[in-house]
Amino acid sequence: MTGSPISMDINTLTWMQTGSNQQLDFAAEEWIVLPIELIARALSNICRYNGHCSRYYSVAEHSILMSYMVPEELALATLLHDASEAYVGDMPTGLKRAMGISFKSFEHKATLAVSRGYGIPMEQLESPVIKQFDRRILGDEAQQLLPPHRFWDKFVTEYEPTGVTIEAWPPDVANAKFLERFEELRGRQIAA
Repeated sequence: MTGSPISMDINTLTWMQTGSNQQLDFAAEEWIVLPIELIARALSNICRYNGHCSRYYSVAEHSILMSYMVPEELALATLLHDASEAYVGDMPTGLKRAMGISFKSFEHKATLAVSRGYGIPMEQLESPVIKQFDRRILGDEAQQLLPPHRFWDKFVTEYEPTGVTIEAWPPDVANAKFLERFEELRGRQIAA
């Protein structure tokens, strides 16, 4: 981890304490690797759509469902494709675009840490196949979790929904299932 010394002054701090008692310095050139248990817990506690869905639906459940849709060689990368959100949260797409490059650079640093820590090439984490399924599952999520809107009507015709059923697991269930899927895919942390 490189960068300036970590400030202990609340008015100038650029870091956060993680659930594993690490200090994640957002100003650092290279970010720490979060343990998979913490990634699972964070993604299980983060509700998709900034919480604006009819039932609690975690980023972890989204990632698990998608990991079963892609070719086997992309399953682990798909499970971790949104692991950056354990670092920076799940920001609505429109807000990300409005913020511009600044947020994307933080999201990229988080994805690089996941790539380095779990030995998954960036090309896999950013695979067009994963992006395609990410768009398709949005149709399922919109139909099952959001009020009707003309944007989603058009979206569903452009990207065929997957047909998956959203179960809306509570956080503890999503956490356990995420870790089970990680183990099933023989995932392991290779760097700190």
